[in-house]
Amino acid sequence: MNFKPANIECQMSDEKDPLSKKILNNICLSERTVFTPADFSAMGSCEAVEHALKKLINEEEMVSIGSGVITRAQRNRITGEIMLAAPGGFQQVALEALDLLEVAWSPCVADLQYKAGGKQLPIQTTVRVVGNYKPELSFRRYKVRYEE
Repeated sequence: MNFKPANIECQMSDEKDPLSKKILNNICLSERTVFTPADFSAMGSCEAVEHALKKLINEEEMVSIGSGVITRAQRNRITGEIMLAAPGGFQQVALEALDLLEVAWSPCVADLQYKAGGKQLPIQTTVRVVGNYKPELSFRRYKVRYEE
């Protein structure tokens, strides 16, 4: 899927440690919306990077959507709740995460039928996976489903 990067405001407060600031700056400049700790391994030790990412998650700059998978976050202007900072919402983030994790996937039957002119609009992020690796990806009530 080709989505334009989300325009999120990157407000780096003085409270952030230098590594958190560096990571957040990289994230803000990136066209991607999904990241793993390995993306920042050149910036510091594994422990330091994981600590900085946990700090960004606690400060609600980022959101964890699975084991070792994080994504941009932003505050909803209406409700004030934290939400995914991706124009395509959870589906965009989930499919980008599958690509980042190098999971071979294809659209589910419902997506293919809809694209072929069907009237049933798929409402859940569902994919078919080649192989056994099916990472658990979720955010609040949204979850990737895997079709057999």
